Amino acid sequence: MRKHKIELIILFFVIVFISLAAIFPLTVDDIIYRLLGPGFNFVSAANGRYLGNFLGVNLAYSIILRVVIKTIVIIGIIFMIKKISNVKSNNYILLIISLLLFMPKELFRETMVFTVGFTTYIIPIIGILFIIHYYLNNVSLKSRTFIGLFCFLGIFNSLFVEHLTLFNLILSIFLFIQSYLKTKKINPLYLAYLIGSLVGTVIMFSNHNYILSFIGQDNHQYRTLSSFNMIGEKLKLIVYSAIYVNNIINFAIIVLISLLHKNCFQNKSNLGIKSAVIFLWLFAIYNLLTILNPNWQILNTYTYNFNIIITSVYIILIIYLLIFSKFLKREELKRLMFYIVSIAVILLPLIVVNPLSSRCYIMPYILMIILVIDLFKILEKNKIISIKKIENILILIVLMQCIFYLTIYGNIHIKYMERINYVNLQKEQNREIIKIKDLPYQEYLHYWNICYKYFGDRLWQWENYYKFHYKINSNKNIEFENC
Repeated sequence: MRKHKIELIILFFVIVFISLAAIFPLTVDDIIYRLLGPGFNFVSAANGRYLGNFLGVNLAYSIILRVVIKTIVIIGIIFMIKKISNVKSNNYILLIISLLLFMPKELFRETMVFTVGFTTYIIPIIGILFIIHYYLNNVSLKSRTFIGLFCFLGIFNSLFVEHLTLFNLILSIFLFIQSYLKTKKINPLYLAYLIGSLVGTVIMFSNHNYILSFIGQDNHQYRTLSSFNMIGEKLKLIVYSAIYVNNIINFAIIVLISLLHKNCFQNKSNLGIKSAVIFLWLFAIYNLLTILNPNWQILNTYTYNFNIIITSVYIILIIYLLIFSKFLKREELKRLMFYIVSIAVILLPLIVVNPLSSRCYIMPYILMIILVIDLFKILEKNKIISIKKIENILILIVLMQCIFYLTIYGNIHIKYMERINYVNLQKEQNREIIKIKDLPYQEYLHYWNICYKYFGDRLWQWENYYKFHYKINSNKNIEFENC
C-alpha cells in the first residue's frame, strides 16, 4: 500500500473531481445554454466562440457529457503540464494538483464550476499545451499524419475565446519564424499549425458582431471595447486579478527563486540581488497579512494602487532574479522566459475588452504552475531541494483540498435539491408566487442569485429562463430570496 500511496491519492483526486463535476450546479448562463438545446444555430451566434458555444450547450444539456469531458480535460491538462516540464516523479503530479486546487475561488467558480466558462476558457488550453510541449521539448513527430493534427489544432484552439485565439495565432507565427531562422528550413508541422491558426482566427473574427462591437453598435451590451481613457484602469485590473490575487502560487515562486539565490547573502557584492530577494519576501509577508485580514487597508483609498505598484515591482524583480541566477543554464532561462512572455501576450489583448471576468486569467495561471514546476525541477537537479522530502506534505494538502471542495459543493448540492423539491411543492399547491431559495456559499458560484443589483431591467428575462428551467407556468410570478 505504501509503495502505491501516490497513485492512490491521485486516484482519490480523480474520483473527487468526478463527484464534483456531477454535483456542480448549473448557473445562470448554463441554464440559458441548456435551454438553447443541441440544435442551436451557432453560425448566427453572438460571438465567434463557435466550439466553446457548441460544447457549452451540449455539456449544459447532458450531465454525462459534463462529467466525462470535464474529467478528461483536467486529467489531460495535468498530464501535459508534467510532459512540458519533463518530470518523471508522480510527486510532481501531486504538486500540480495542489496548485490547481489552490487557485483563487473567483477563478475556480468561473472555470471549474461554471460549465460554459469551462468549455470556453479551459478546453482550448490542452491543445495549446500540446504545441508548447512539442516546441520546448523538441519532440520528434515525423509521421505525415501529425501535419493534419497540427492544422486541426490551429483551427481548434482558435474557436473558443478571443484572447486565446490571438495568442494561438501569435504563437504559430513565432514558432514558424523561429524554426525557419534556426534551421533555414520550413518545418511542415509549424506551417500546418500556422495555416490552421490563420483559418481559425478568420473564422472567429468574421462573426459580424465583432464589427458591430468595434463601431459601438453591438446589441450585446455586456461586451464592448474599452475607450482609450479606460486602458490604464484595465491594465491595473489585469495586474491585480491575474497576478496579485494568486497568493499561494506567488509564495511558491518567491520561495523557489529565493533558493536560486540562497548564497547571495554570503557575498557582499550582491547588493542588487539581496535587495530584490528582500523585497520579494516583504511582498510575500504583506500578501499573507492581507489573507489573514482581508479588510485591512494599508493606505486607505490608495491601497488598490499600492497593490498594483508592488505587484508590478514583484514581476520585474522575478525577471531580474531569473536573468542573473548562476544556477540557470541558457536553455532553462529560455524556457522560463517563454512562460513569462506568453503570460504577457495572453493578457495584453484584455486591455481593450470590457468587462473583464476572472475566468480570463486561467491560462496565465496554468503557465504560472508550469513555471513553478520547472523551477522546482531545476532546484532538485542542483540538489537544493527534493520533491520526495515533501511527499507527505503534498499528500496531506491534496487530501485537505479535496475534502474542502467536497464539503462546500456537497452542501450546495443538498440545498439545490431542497430548492427543486420546494419549487415542485409550490407548483403542486398552485401558488401564484413561486419562491426560489438561495444557495449557500454563493461566493463559490457564478452569479447564482438573480437580483436587481446584478441584472437591473433585464431581470424579467432571467425570470423567464428560470421558469423554463424549473417548468414553472409562464403566468406565475417568481420571487428570489434575499433580492
